[in-house]
Amino acid sequence: MQGRQSGRDAGGRARRSGANQDGASESRADSAEDGAGRPAAETKMAPPAPAPAKSTAKTEPAPATGQPSGANQFTAEGQAKAHCPTGTVVWANLDSKIFHFTGYADYGHTKKGAYMCEKDATAQGMRAAKNEKQP
Repeated sequence: MQGRQSGRDAGGRARRSGANQDGASESRADSAEDGAGRPAAETKMAPPAPAPAKSTAKTEPAPATGQPSGANQFTAEGQAKAHCPTGTVVWANLDSKIFHFTGYADYGHTKKGAYMCEKDATAQGMRAAKNEKQP
């Protein structure tokens, strides 16, 4: 009789074999297999991608993309404060020649700008934004 036979494969898993419709012998494992014929448990999967870092609350505005090129222009607010410890630090828009005070929306956020002392900005021909007042 050409029936099904039960047995165990090399990994100790139950295996059945029998004849297919053409009469050829065929065997298969009871567990799921991957596309290469290996049991799914042995398939190596890539580790999950790390989660993106969560942003934290900012205390200072991000530096602008334009680089300061003139005298007394700084990329970091701390550098400008060190240059004029008693004066007011402003964000100068280098294209429009208008400066912004801390606490206003454009402070540190224009495309091309620099942190400066207010007195240095006015000496270079810049003016304060019309809708802002000195803190």
